[in-house]
Amino acid sequence: MVKIINAIITLFFLLGCSGCESHCQTIRIENLTNETVQDASFIIKASNLKIIKGKLPIIKDKDGKYVPCQFDDMNRDGTGDELVFVYSLPSYGSEELTVDWVEHETYPSFIPRTHVRYGKLNSKDKIESLSEDSRDKHNLPRGGDDYPYQHDGPAWENDKIGFRHYFDGRNVNDIYGKITSSMVLDNVGIGDNGKPANTYQVSGQTH
Repeated sequence: MVKIINAIITLFFLLGCSGCESHCQTIRIENLTNETVQDASFIIKASNLKIIKGKLPIIKDKDGKYVPCQFDDMNRDGTGDELVFVYSLPSYGSEELTVDWVEHETYPSFIPRTHVRYGKLNSKDKIESLSEDSRDKHNLPRGGDDYPYQHDGPAWENDKIGFRHYFDGRNVNDIYGKITSSMVLDNVGIGDNGKPANTYQVSGQTH
C-alpha cells in the first residue's frame, strides 16, 4: 500500500500492467464504506514510481482517459517528489488506474481546482501578481488611496471556498464564501480604476 489519504480509501500498487510498456504501473483504489466518495485525494511518493528522466507521470483510467493529477516538487530542488490525484468512487467501489509517463510538451491541461493570488500595486500604479514579497512590521497600511494589496495580502482558493491573510496590523486569516466553482481571485478585490477595492460582496462570485 502506498499511502492512505482518506481513512476509508485504500490505494495499492499491483504487479504488472497488461497492454503497457514496462515503465507503466497499475494501481488499485478501493472505497471500503457504503457511502459515495467524491474527489478523494491520493498521494504517491516518487520513490514508488518507475521514474523516467525528462518525462512527467500521468494517471489514466481503464478507458485511457486522463485523471486530474499533478507531480509536485515539494522541496523545490527541481525534481518531483509526489504524484497527487483525485478520484470519485461509489460505495464499496474499486478501480484500477494506470501510471504512465509523457513528455512535458504533451502533458494535458486540467480544469483548475486551486489557485493562489498575491496582488499588489507596483510602481506604475497597476496591480500585479507576485510570487514573493516582504515588508517590516512597522507602519503597515490600513486602507486609503495608496493601499497596495488587492486582497489585503495573499489569497488562495479551491473550487468551494477561498481564504486571505491580512498583511496589516490585523494579521489574521479571512474566509471567502464562494458561489461559483471557478477560480475567481484574480479579479476579486479590484475596482473600476484598477486599484484595490472592496468588491468581494458585489462581484457575484464571493460573498
